[in-house]
Amino acid sequence: FETAASEVEDRWEQPELDSSGTSIVSRFQTVVDRAETFIEGAEYQIQLSVTPENFHRLRPKLVDAHERGVSIRVSIHTEQDGVVPPAEQFEGACIEVRHRRLPAPFVALVDREKTCFAHHPDSYEQYGVLVNDRTHTFVFHWYFLTCLWEHWETVYSDYADSFPVGYVDIRQCVRDLRPLVDAGATPRVQVEGFDVESGAPVSETGVVSEAVFTGVASSQDAVERLSGQVTLVVDTDEGEALTVGGWGAMIEDVEATRVTVLDVEQRDELPDADLFRRP
Repeated sequence: FETAASEVEDRWEQPELDSSGTSIVSRFQTVVDRAETFIEGAEYQIQLSVTPENFHRLRPKLVDAHERGVSIRVSIHTEQDGVVPPAEQFEGACIEVRHRRLPAPFVALVDREKTCFAHHPDSYEQYGVLVNDRTHTFVFHWYFLTCLWEHWETVYSDYADSFPVGYVDIRQCVRDLRPLVDAGATPRVQVEGFDVESGAPVSETGVVSEAVFTGVASSQDAVERLSGQVTLVVDTDEGEALTVGGWGAMIEDVEATRVTVLDVEQRDELPDADLFRRP
């Protein structure tokens, strides 16, 4: 009986995720354990919402991922008078940290595919969600972006101050390149991703001829303006006009996992851009 009870407990606390599925768990510890596993296998992107204590626990795994070239953004949440760790705690572990002065759930999003979510410990409902699915993870991504990231203060950044500049989020890339392209500049980029129709890997180099978004034209909020279609048109070195979208691209030729701005030609007297603050 004791053996059976132990087996039931293990199966409940550590459910297996199939190739595309969702599991509900009862223990916060299980969510953090699975986040560690996902972070270990991350290839290009991690978005994380954590307390300072949980950041400290995950830091060794984040350092390893950062050294592999993974783009890592961390939203640290505390009480209103809470204190974030000193900057040296973030060095070598992520590229940007923002401070949310409100309690928040634990969220870990990895490679646009995997999600770990758990309510704040003081929440009435206590359960966790583990996801291995692109569609559900995309929904959590927008929750992270709108509630845990965009409106909060940056307390640490490790962005390059020279070219090349890399982006894993097409919306931030278009946000930065659009004013330059409209002013006549020609950003030269390298696009890495997947063919939307075949799923085959894509790696192309060329110049951006157009940066398009179809958000709310009257809105001054960058998230709202970039919540619709967001597309780069890249004239490749082979003479092809390639349309490039981001996460969940359907009408473009390529879903980009990384866009690297190699240089910007004809940029004298151009408007200021955030090229050196938003990889």
